[in-house]
Amino acid sequence: MAVLQVLGLNKSYKGKKVIRDLSLELNKGEIMGLIGANGAGKTTIFKSILGLVKRDSGSIIVNQQQTKEKSKAYLNTIGSIIEYPTFYESLTASQNLAITSKLYDELDLSKQDILNYLELVGLEGEGDSKVASFSLGMKQRLGLAQALIHQPSILLLDEPFNGLDPKGIKELRDFLSSLSGKGIAIIISSHSLEELNKIVDTVTIINQGKLIFQGKKAEYLALGAEKNTWLLETDNKLLTEDILKALNISFKTKDEHFELSLPKEKAEEVRNQLLSELLGQKVSILKISEQQNNFEDIFLNIQTTGEVDYDKVNKN
Repeated sequence: MAVLQVLGLNKSYKGKKVIRDLSLELNKGEIMGLIGANGAGKTTIFKSILGLVKRDSGSIIVNQQQTKEKSKAYLNTIGSIIEYPTFYESLTASQNLAITSKLYDELDLSKQDILNYLELVGLEGEGDSKVASFSLGMKQRLGLAQALIHQPSILLLDEPFNGLDPKGIKELRDFLSSLSGKGIAIIISSHSLEELNKIVDTVTIINQGKLIFQGKKAEYLALGAEKNTWLLETDNKLLTEDILKALNISFKTKDEHFELSLPKEKAEEVRNQLLSELLGQKVSILKISEQQNNFEDIFLNIQTTGEVDYDKVNKN
């Protein structure tokens, strides 16, 4: 079920269009990775959803309800970290959360509730510490507590991995996965593409304010498949090389594996013939797979070309 829909969003600054007729959809419990180069429009999308900037045109639908720009009631269901979280640095972590809670009319948090939120984001024991003494990673955690304090059903997170060490990044991934499991829908905008690969269900790519891809992670990864190029690893490199030559299969050796170039028209037939010959000569196949670019490489290729090869998606 869609909990957030952006339909036909347009936004300009000083006559320059930064968001162009953009539409996207976020479902309950989904973690979406929002990817784009600097200046692609990711933060403007977040700010438009939150009513921090006035959109030129388009609709924002939250939990099946059309939002109105003059009404901010829908924000009670959205938590966010946009760019860098801000605080009253001379106050403590607990005091900052107490002030944030006052923004929500029906939210009445006890001191223990606030301490529970701090513990939830890994800041247990820091309630009485002034925010001025916090590292960037600790401020990111406190920002997440601020975003969660009113129990939203949607989270918008802009670069949430900033300032976190490897342990903190893993803890955040696990935490966000647990929130997703409880039905909270999350959009993460981040340049840490390999971290996104470990957590997202769907991928949305923005280029110069335009949506150029939205789909499941498996569909996105399918864009990295190199047509008719396969990686093969066996337990007998010399015999495998002889078999490849006998079958007239073009190949290159790379470390412990072979990179095979199969004929486009007969790729499946030649591959099956190769496997049959290897097994017939008692060569153990340790690995065979279509060559695949990683999560980051796929994005860089799309960024360079400005388009998506949907034949690869449909093929897979």
